[in-house]
Order: sequence, then C-alpha cells, then structure tokens
Amino acid sequence: MSDIPGARPHKRRPLVETVAEEITRIILRGEIAPGEKLNEAEIAERLGVSRGPVREAARQLQEAGLLEARAFRGTFVRRLRQREVAEIYALREMLECAAVEGAVRLASSADLDAVENAMHETEIAAMSNAAGRMIEADVAFHTALCRAGHNNRIAEIFIKLATELRLVLLMVTPRQDQLQAAMRSHARIFEVLRARSAERAVALLRNHIASERDIVLQFLGPHGDTEAKSDASDDIPEALAPPKFSGQVRLRPHKSADIPLLARMNRELADDEGHRNPMTIAQMEQRFCRFINEEGWSVDLFLLNDETI
Repeated sequence: MSDIPGARPHKRRPLVETVAEEITRIILRGEIAPGEKLNEAEIAERLGVSRGPVREAARQLQEAGLLEARAFRGTFVRRLRQREVAEIYALREMLECAAVEGAVRLASSADLDAVENAMHETEIAAMSNAAGRMIEADVAFHTALCRAGHNNRIAEIFIKLATELRLVLLMVTPRQDQLQAAMRSHARIFEVLRARSAERAVALLRNHIASERDIVLQFLGPHGDTEAKSDASDDIPEALAPPKFSGQVRLRPHKSADIPLLARMNRELADDEGHRNPMTIAQMEQRFCRFINEEGWSVDLFLLNDETI
C-alpha cells in the first residue's frame, strides 16, 4: 500500500508475464536458435529471478507456439518443418495481396508514412548486416502494409502469424546481399503503392514473398521435413554448459560503401535524441562525403561479429 493519503495502490505486472516477454525477446533476437534448448538456469540468472517463473513462462510460450517440450530432454525453441513453412507463406500471400489491393485504394498519408518508416528501418538493417534487426524491420514493414489496407481481420490474422514468421526467419542465415535484395524489394513495393498501382503492387508483393519462401525452403533442405541436428551439448548439465550470450566487438575503418549507412544511422540517432536537424538522408550523405574527402575525417565502425552496431 502507498503511504500517500488517497493514493491508489500500484498494480504490478505478474512476474511470469514479464519473464515470458523477456524470453521472447531473447529468442527473436536470435540468441537461442530454433531447435536449441532453453537453459532455464542461465535465463534465470540473466533476468535475476528464480527458476520457477522461468518454467511457468516457458509453459506459456509452449502454448503460444514459440517453444516445445521434449520428453525427458527439456524445453526447446520450436523448429518449423518444411510443410509448415510452405503453409505459412501460402497464407501470407493470400493475406498480404488482399491487403495491398485495399491499401492502393484506401491508404491514408499516415498509412504511407508508416510503411515508409518501416522501409527505412529495413535499409539500416540490411546495410548494417543486422539479420536480427532485419527480421523485426521486415515484420514491421509487412504489418504496416496489412494495416494500410484497412481490413482489421487481415491485419489481426497477420499479426498472429508474425510469431511463426519470426521463427521461420530465425532458421535462415541470410547473406548480406540477400538482405539488401529484400531491402530493394521493399522500396519497389512502396513506390508502386504510393503510385496507387494495384496490379503492379500485387505482382511485386507476390514475387517478394515467393522469393523469400524459396530461400527459406532451400536453406532447410530439398528432401522433405528437416529436423535440427542433434547436439551432444543437449546432454551437458546446464551448470556446466558454456554461456551463450556473448559476442566479439571489433573496429573497422570505413569504406566508401559505408557512407549511405553512416548517413542513415546519423539520421536515426538525431531522431532518437529529439534533435531538430532538418537534413534529409541524402544531405547527410553529402555531409559525410565532405567530412571525409575534404576535411580529412576518418570513421571507425564498431562490429559485433559481422553486424555493424
């Protein structure tokens, strides 16, 4: 109870709910891959809780389809089979093509701004080689497309499907050129949406979804359902297993090809900090070129593994 007279008691969020959200974030950032075991002791230590809430949160996430229990082995991040992946992409195509047809007719300027903002986020993710960030940016882009169609049922179904879609994308290790191809595809879809060309928008979107589906299915293997490889580390006691949440940070001098990324990250930083700098990304690229080519600046990029951070 509060000591302040007349104050209402503060309602705390259930601990299990908070732990479930944190585990979800850890999984969707790719720190635990599909098919890998959830180390309850490590998660509990990381979150500063006992193992009880972690176990209960894991049970909730099993019901949500993010985790699966294996008899006598523990809880694992769910790994989707090829058939399930094909079904997800078939449903995506139906939902999103219907949504983009509606968006061509009904999207407001605010809807278009939301799609464009998500598109810019995919640009930063692709240029940074940030596969985890690209997953969230990609989902945000397609969610904005669905919402722009002003069909609430389509948007709601897609949002529910997005959890499985994230799992699908976590199973793939895309090359940077594939991330950048997706980025360019998003830009083309946005341009025809803004031009209100329904036929072209549907064609581009259908091709974009099919291309992503083919990459995923090829990665999983051509011969039916592909199971995660068994790992001898599954049988190692949790207390003796090496920690997973680690990475190596290094520095790399800039290259000329980094200038578009530097401009976008600079614009993002200015926006996050509330600066009123009106410069566009193109103007920021010109400024970086001037700093480097005329004023003798050099820029070092921090990389975590291969991702520019």
